[in-house]
Amino acid sequence: MPVEHIVRNGKRLVRITEPGPPQLTPVTPEYLEECRRRDQEEKRERRRKEKNETYLERMLRQQRKAAWELSYYGEIARGQLEQGVSRDRLPKHLLQGLEHLEFVEEMSARTAECSSRLESMSEEDFLEDAESDLEISSDGGISNASPNITPGNTNVE
Repeated sequence: MPVEHIVRNGKRLVRITEPGPPQLTPVTPEYLEECRRRDQEEKRERRRKEKNETYLERMLRQQRKAAWELSYYGEIARGQLEQGVSRDRLPKHLLQGLEHLEFVEEMSARTAECSSRLESMSEEDFLEDAESDLEISSDGGISNASPNITPGNTNVE
């Protein structure tokens, strides 16, 4: 896929360029027909994929798109903050994007911290911690959860 490297506002960007007609020949009706046919085939393929995807796949695709958009707006907001714009002067969509980026970074840091703690634990320590957090009843169910295991509790101990 051909790409074009450009610099805009001090940032390096990559633009995907569509293959075009040879520079020395004019745009012919045949070339236009080929482009139209290729475009229709891509649309048909995309519709076929969308038609065959499950509800979960569709929701995941939409969620990925929304997360990408929030990250994009968050990066724009960071650039504005670096240029001296105050946080309370940012438009709502940029502020939401910035909050999304901050949340993702915080969760990534927590995940890394928990992963490193788990990797450093022996299996016995892990089982001991699990047993202290949960009390298993005689029928195999959980009879009493520790107070630190409650919905909404995100504190990492």
